[in-house]
Amino acid sequence: MNLKLKELNQEDVKEICNWKYENEYAIYNFPDWSIIISQNWAISIESKRENEFVAIINELDNLCGYIRFIKKGRLYFSWNWIKPIIMWTRARK
Repeated sequence: MNLKLKELNQEDVKEICNWKYENEYAIYNFPDWSIIISQNWAISIESKRENEFVAIINELDNLCGYIRFIKKGRLYFSWNWIKPIIMWTRARK
């Protein structure tokens, strides 16, 4: 699988809201898009998405995951999320 990065847009985030992790990973499930908007999650704010988030897509332009980068002083932090079906498929091979 060849992966590349692109800007994470609102449609991508709405798709991420539908990703469902299983068992102990269910804590990573996002709530509905309307809840994310009403609670002002960073991923729902366009300027934050542009500056802190990137989408991971495959060669067919399908969303496979995303990365968030945050700079705190001289340090950078990153968080990575992978689409559940990809995570389970790779883990079972």
